[in-house]
Amino acid sequence: MIEGPDGAGKSTLARQLGTDGVWHNGTYAGVSPEDLYKIYDAQISNAMVAAAGGKTIAIDRGPLSEYIYGQVLRGHSRLGLEEVEELLARVDRVGGLRVYVHGNRHTLERRCRERGEDLVDGFSRSQTRELYSLYCGDWPCKIDSTSLNIAA
Repeated sequence: MIEGPDGAGKSTLARQLGTDGVWHNGTYAGVSPEDLYKIYDAQISNAMVAAAGGKTIAIDRGPLSEYIYGQVLRGHSRLGLEEVEELLARVDRVGGLRVYVHGNRHTLERRCRERGEDLVDGFSRSQTRELYSLYCGDWPCKIDSTSLNIAA
């Protein structure tokens, strides 16, 4: 499961790692909290089945991103912190790897603009700081993509 803000290089990293597939998670607008939990839970289950068959699947954004972006953009997440932690613990229990990809704010903004995205540009400085600070913490694997050759 690869987490990180827009423009960090999550999808590119997944492709460069040679995964057999990348499952992208969007905002799931209009999806109820119960169904959103089920979506993430099913993805973890499906990735376990794929791994048992010798496949490596990257999940591009998971429940932590819903929690963080929901707080910053909507003022609340559709998943509670306990639910997020439960899903992430499940990834850990089955031997999955959680990776946090990040970069400095200017690099992330540039990558988003190059892709024609305006989400990060639409954030106020305080929202951007909040977004990045919420992603910080203890991670089993942390990659700073600022200096890597990752074209978003």
